[in-house]
Amino acid sequence: DGNELDRYDGFVARICGDGKPYSANLYCMVEDSAGVKVARQYTSRFNTRAGWQTLRLSFAGFIPKIPGDPPLDTATVDSFSFAYEARRVPRTADTTMASEEDSNRARLEVHFVKLVPRGSEPDFLLLSCTGNTDKQLSDADKEKLLTYKSRGEAVLRNSGLGYTIIRPGALCEEPGGQKALVFDQGGRITQNISCADAADVCLRGLHDSTARNISFDVCFEYIPEEGSLYELIAHLPDKSNNYLTSALARLDADT
Repeated sequence: DGNELDRYDGFVARICGDGKPYSANLYCMVEDSAGVKVARQYTSRFNTRAGWQTLRLSFAGFIPKIPGDPPLDTATVDSFSFAYEARRVPRTADTTMASEEDSNRARLEVHFVKLVPRGSEPDFLLLSCTGNTDKQLSDADKEKLLTYKSRGEAVLRNSGLGYTIIRPGALCEEPGGQKALVFDQGGRITQNISCADAADVCLRGLHDSTARNISFDVCFEYIPEEGSLYELIAHLPDKSNNYLTSALARLDADT
């Protein structure tokens, strides 16, 4: 019932794909200005890999199939489907009938689809890491570290829990609250952060609604390299107010 979907953030699906692109589709029935029932479709595209995987899709990520339609109103959702996103393969001298047939063939198995409840606070907070560590690692060890970090974060995102993923810079033993902190996304931070400041961010995130379903990097303030195409915004840790709320408000959710 679409009238009950406002209690949920989105859904989690367990699927077995074939390495091809698909979309999740929500179909809605709404009344236009003349009172006539109109069908609308909202889509969220995703790629699969060969084998089983868990997929988490937020209702905020569904976009209108027809540009110009209003944003999704979950109260109007009538039905739901998965669809193969067929892509036309350009013909060349090497194109064969078999390759064209394969491009139009798809197989997607669905084990379950579960709604993800909406909440005001994170259910689980993960203190992860960035590629900037306090130890000199070989390229192979660093790649291994980042691989398992990404896998752990993916498991949490797809669990159906409300999550917060915090990636601090290299931890150091310094007094907390003495330096401004930079909050960012995209793996661009390069500086350290004190253990005390990282702990304070974690504690504040446990009871902050803006920290639900978001991942971010944090480190001490620094001057970005010349020619950078982005601006770093620093926030001074202050016990008299929750600096974390304003810091996370400008970041992308469902990341």
